[in-house]
Amino acid sequence: MKRTIYPAARKLPALLLYLILLSPLVVQAQSNYRPGYVITLAGDTLQGYIDYKEWSQNPSAISFKATIAGSAAQEFDTRSTRFFEITGKEAYQLYQGPISMNASELNELAYNSSVTAETVTIFLKIHQQGKNVNFLSYTDRLKTRYFIQENDGSAPVELYYRRYYSAGTGSRQLITQKSYVGQLHHLAQRYETDSPKIRRRIESADYNQLDLEKIISLLNEKTHDSEKTTRNFRVYSGFVLSSNKATFGGRHPLSNADRSSANISPGIVFGADVFVNRHVQKMALRLEATAAIADYTIKNTQEHTRGARTNYSYTLSQKTIGVGPQLIYNFYNAENIKIHAGVTAQLRYSHYS
Repeated sequence: MKRTIYPAARKLPALLLYLILLSPLVVQAQSNYRPGYVITLAGDTLQGYIDYKEWSQNPSAISFKATIAGSAAQEFDTRSTRFFEITGKEAYQLYQGPISMNASELNELAYNSSVTAETVTIFLKIHQQGKNVNFLSYTDRLKTRYFIQENDGSAPVELYYRRYYSAGTGSRQLITQKSYVGQLHHLAQRYETDSPKIRRRIESADYNQLDLEKIISLLNEKTHDSEKTTRNFRVYSGFVLSSNKATFGGRHPLSNADRSSANISPGIVFGADVFVNRHVQKMALRLEATAAIADYTIKNTQEHTRGARTNYSYTLSQKTIGVGPQLIYNFYNAENIKIHAGVTAQLRYSHYS
């Protein structure tokens, strides 16, 4: 006779009720006010709290409170603000001037070498400030642009990088113009930091934050080792308990067992989280590995005529390992408690005896 066993996680209505009761807290926690300050166009400095979001593009406005509770939120944008900082995390400054508008994705590239620019009023994100130059960026729906600003009172200047297709006949050819290479060479000579090392760095640098920021550090004659940075990832390990129950299905003497207690299964978990924004930590990509063991015992007694009875007993040992990625979003992200939801795809292998 075929016997089928269904180990399954026990439903936890108490946990569901707990999450429902917490729902007002979750809704309230959508804001993320952190200490910071704003400098207005008039030059006034306002100390308080800024709603720190996981900005994938440079913000055009921020929400500000003078106190964390009891004060109304104010909006500051490019018409009222010249600078704002979430203390120790991110800072932005006002910029009025041209930015390049040439597309950078291969399927959107132009078939000519003309430069398209637009005059805008925006906030630039500050990545590094040094004794010679500052390094900034601006990201919108089109692309990310990097800027450099000399500390002589001049305005930020975009580091130019452009790709386009040749307009000739026959097969198209991708043309790449790395104007930022010449701009960085000029700055290295201007600030007398030119050397074979920095020249090699500039010539091999791609147009990305990591490569460019290393060169800016050399222009400012400082190293990243001297700066305190927050890692963009974390690793963790832990001990977990899960409640499982095994049952028989179909026509079998144990399908209506009078004893099939839940098993408390111990396990261990190892993983690593990579954050979209290392300071906000709202969204993370997680890779997790688990290992667990569980033992089940199912018993049943059948009564027969004249007081006879038959005792049935079945034991099962289960060992499971699993690994898989998860996409995690934190709805509430305090130091001592975190509430999150996620989606995962996991590969598991179980051995039964």
